[in-house]
Amino acid sequence: ATEICLNTSTRTSVVARIHLTIPNPSVFQLAPLGSLGLRVEYLGVALGLFQVETWQTVRRGSNSVVVAGQLTVAPSQLSIASDLFSALLGGRRVNLLAYLATSSNPIVEAGLKDVTLNTSVAAPPIPLLSAAGIEILSCSLVPVSGPNTHTLSLTPTHQEVGR
Repeated sequence: ATEICLNTSTRTSVVARIHLTIPNPSVFQLAPLGSLGLRVEYLGVALGLFQVETWQTVRRGSNSVVVAGQLTVAPSQLSIASDLFSALLGGRRVNLLAYLATSSNPIVEAGLKDVTLNTSVAAPPIPLLSAAGIEILSCSLVPVSGPNTHTLSLTPTHQEVGR
């Protein structure tokens, strides 16, 4: 399953680890990939630069990839990013796009420079919320230090299920 995890976030920053499944219909394999950085977007809004943590060989078929990074959203785009986290914490799937931003391997860079990775992700269920009967209605991402910062805090709005 493809999912996004926010459990390494702090009070002053939103850190996401995204587990992706990327298909490779080609008969070709490619290794070593080297270090890769991906620009991740949601509805045209840049979420930040995410480093690929686990993907050393592109294999034929499904490839499991983990990327991680700190959310860096422009203050003018916080409402769309807030909608993203409202959907994720509310248990809904979202589509993310990723583009190659950096690569230590020139062959990989040449091969992926114009490729868009499109994947659907969901947050794993939050047992504490389920057990307490709490449903996330919306989330607000807000700058922590001021209007020109890229450090964000996530504040959920919730209700008890059935109320």
